[in-house]
Amino acid sequence: MYWNGERFTAVSCDNEDIQTVRVVAMDKKRLRKFEKISRIDTINYKDIGRVWYMGADSIPEFFTDSGMHPVDDKKQLKPITKYIIDKYILKNTKDTTANAVISAL
Repeated sequence: MYWNGERFTAVSCDNEDIQTVRVVAMDKKRLRKFEKISRIDTINYKDIGRVWYMGADSIPEFFTDSGMHPVDDKKQLKPITKYIIDKYILKNTKDTTANAVISAL
């Protein structure tokens, strides 16, 4: 399987079309359950224990399962916390809403 930027995709090791991507051993759980969350405005406090992240120094990436980062397998994903939700998700949602209100005026 390989990471397509959003989720893992199953592929044959003999497939010549994927020579430019990193292929890893099949993991059926990760193939089925592990995805990048692209709409972070959908994350809230109920997702504590169900969402993991990487990269709190800049804009973090959020994922639907635990484990290693799909591109850099030396980095362990961390479970999302109230602090991360407050700092990166709710703050961005409030800023976006405020900007939309100001633009409408």
